This record gives sequence, C-alpha cells and structure tokens, in this order.
Amino acid sequence: LVFMAVSFGKGYILNYGFFISAVLIVYAGAAVIYLGTVLFSCLFHEPVKAGVAAALFWAVLSVPGCVSATAPYSLFYQMKAIPYVCYGYDSFIPLGMALVLGGICYEAGVWLWSRCEF
Repeated sequence: LVFMAVSFGKGYILNYGFFISAVLIVYAGAAVIYLGTVLFSCLFHEPVKAGVAAALFWAVLSVPGCVSATAPYSLFYQMKAIPYVCYGYDSFIPLGMALVLGGICYEAGVWLWSRCEF
C-alpha cells in the first residue's frame, strides 16, 4: 500500500490491477512454501531434521529457475512477478496454480497431522 501511495503522490501512473495481482502471486507462493515446510515438520519429528529436509527440498526446486529454458516453470520465478507487473501478462493461471498447490499442501498437512502419534 505504501508503494501505491507514493507512486500516486509522485504522479506516476501505476496499473493497480496488475500490481495487486502480482502481489497476490507473491503471497500465494509464500503460502505454498510455508505449507510445504509444514509438511516436512509433520514427517520429521525433530525440528532440525525437518528444517534441513525442507531446505534441501526447496533448494532442489529452485534449480529450474536458474536455467532460462525452465525458469517460467519455477515457483520462485513466478513469485518475482516481473512479467505481470512490467509487461501486463495475465496472472490468473500462476495464481490459480499456487492456490491449488497451497490447498494440496494444506490438506496433506492436515491428513499427516491427524495420523501423527505423540
């Protein structure tokens, strides 16, 4: 909101629809990363093992973003949201995919938590 207020105050023209949709992609991607990490904490009962496993998993998933041919398929590349803010591309497909992945991670976490024995 601060960015939008400052751009309005300085007289810059900002397409608020593209900006808000890009921010939603970033938040949805962050939710997917968080919920995926929660899955690892349900699988491993020691916090250090869960953190290391989640860090290695997300490090492996960041590799496609480093190669230009596979970068558009990376979650982290989509979270940058450059094509949506700068070029005005449609952001509904990546946003929908992030929401579906978040829902799958959430439901898997609930299922694992219900089966967890303390």
